[in-house]
Amino acid sequence: MPYTNNGAIYTKVLGDILQLRVTETIREAEGGAYSPRASANFFREPKSFVFISFRFDCNPDMADRLVNIVNTELRKLANDDLTDDDLNKIKTNLLKERQQATNSNAYDMQLLMSLERYNENLNDPKNFEDVVNKMTKKDIQNIAKQVSEGGKSYRIVFKPS
Repeated sequence: MPYTNNGAIYTKVLGDILQLRVTETIREAEGGAYSPRASANFFREPKSFVFISFRFDCNPDMADRLVNIVNTELRKLANDDLTDDDLNKIKTNLLKERQQATNSNAYDMQLLMSLERYNENLNDPKNFEDVVNKMTKKDIQNIAKQVSEGGKSYRIVFKPS
């Protein structure tokens, strides 16, 4: 998948939405894991790719069922199962986290690196705030669809013997 700034932001939002979903399904509804984790990242180098990860500890007898649940959640997002409330909650949180990060050295280093390597000014609102504010459910659906239909999937389950 070719890297784009918008794609990277949409992918981050997809990961945040998946985190909400696995918390609701794996932890709350199923009682399958105390701290399930979901994340999604769009890497530019060394080769452009999206990486989605689900991680959780659970009773080994529940592993297959819980893996099916997280895969179903990704497919549901690809088929437009996203509420306005969830998207707005994530967008608000993303803008808040961004504002809080502006006082950190890591943020400054990211700005410098992006400017030097890619000639991108991440402080310019068109490269973050505008993208987040204009983001639609369709944008998230499209990135979820591209990943779920065109990607490779690996399932790694560690079970005690």
